[in-house]
Amino acid sequence: IQSPFEDVAGSAYTYLRNAASHLWGLEQIALTPGFIETLLDRHNGAGTSPQASEWRFATLQALAATLKRNARNKEILERLVDKPTQERLLEFVSRGPYWSARAAPQVKVATASRTQ
Repeated sequence: IQSPFEDVAGSAYTYLRNAASHLWGLEQIALTPGFIETLLDRHNGAGTSPQASEWRFATLQALAATLKRNARNKEILERLVDKPTQERLLEFVSRGPYWSARAAPQVKVATASRTQ
């Protein structure tokens, strides 16, 4: 996924997304030290282009769907992916592929002051 060649990175993400759709794929991804954290890092070198962000998001969506489908097996899931990481994963998916803390929208309200 860190390939400078878009077709290679795209193929890697496609494989990961398809594997992440299965419990065995979640297990393999979770057993690779630091890999889920790499996917959750929006500003890492694993591809920050818009296309790579979409591929990463699709992979994380598949992981989140696998977590939800297997929610009955809490002890297996928590053995594979700790609760804080599960929560970060679900939060990432809920915010979408392009969310950024640096670019989070802020509401500003203009008020008129009254002078008497």
